[in-house]
Amino acid sequence: MGAFLDFRLKWQYQGRSGEIKAGQESLFHRAFVNLRHELMDWSPAFEIIAEDVLTPFVEQQFEKEGAAGGLRWAELAPATLEAREYPGRTILYQSGALLRSFVEKGGEHEETITPKKLLWGSRVPYSLFHQTGTGKGFQRASGVPTGVGTGRGMPMRKILSFTDKMKQKMSRTMTGRIAQVARQIGFRVAGRDVDAGEARRIGNIALGLRS
Repeated sequence: MGAFLDFRLKWQYQGRSGEIKAGQESLFHRAFVNLRHELMDWSPAFEIIAEDVLTPFVEQQFEKEGAAGGLRWAELAPATLEAREYPGRTILYQSGALLRSFVEKGGEHEETITPKKLLWGSRVPYSLFHQTGTGKGFQRASGVPTGVGTGRGMPMRKILSFTDKMKQKMSRTMTGRIAQVARQIGFRVAGRDVDAGEARRIGNIALGLRS
């Protein structure tokens, strides 16, 4: 069972010939058709997620060596440290190319935003190997055996993961987009009537955009 609210606009007037004319239109249907149409474009929310959620998280991952995601990266093997030109650098950071590929636009950074899709990350081929681990270290962040006869492999050091805090922020951003669109098409704002321009301004502020 269910219920459907159908608010209708009805009118009636008398024509020149004296004939009574009447009509009606479903306002509820029109309002939600407009809302559905406008919500086909999620790109403003995706832009905020890329800039305010994903980029800062990866920066913290490198700074805290994985601890931002709750799983600290495994220490580098002694042979890896010996081969480094600058052994004092943090894990996964020697030249800085890997970090830049995630957080700096251009170069090896991948960021494609369309109305229905956000593609974000790094084009550096070895970034995937660090994300998943390889060989005997595949999907293992610790306890990977080393030494002669143990086989080759690299432990998993996740660069990008989704914490509960990140998920909550992304959810709020998507909800903010819905609120922005609803206000732009004329839904009431904070219990008061506003014109289209003011509704757009308030909606943009709610989403974190410039007014």
